[in-house]
Amino acid sequence: MNVPYTDSHEEVLGKLKNRGADLLIIFTLIEWHGDGYAKNTDVNYEVSFKVFDNEGQLLVEKTDGKEGHIIGPDKPKNVWDQLKAELPKFFKEQMEGFFNDPDVMKHLE
Repeated sequence: MNVPYTDSHEEVLGKLKNRGADLLIIFTLIEWHGDGYAKNTDVNYEVSFKVFDNEGQLLVEKTDGKEGHIIGPDKPKNVWDQLKAELPKFFKEQMEGFFNDPDVMKHLE
C-alpha cells in the first residue's frame, strides 16, 4: 500500500494494522537519486526496512545506504536507455537483499 510521505510513522503503522495482516512491513525511501556523468552513472540511496508483528511491535529493522556506480566507466552511447533498464534491476536487488536477510527471514517463515 502506498501512503503519502506526509503521514507519520504512527499513521502508517496504524493503517497497516487495520489491514489485519500477520506481519507488517514498512519500507521507506529516505533518499534515492541518480546522477549521470561523462564516465559513470551513479545511484545514491538510503532506505529503511522494518518488520512488525500484527500488534505493531518492531521485530527487525534494517537500513542500507550507498553511493555507487550502476553504469560505467564503459558507458554506452544511449545511457538513458541503459539507465531505464538497470535502475529497476538495482532496486529489485536491494529489495531482495532485505527479504533474504537471515534476521528478516526468521520472522517471515
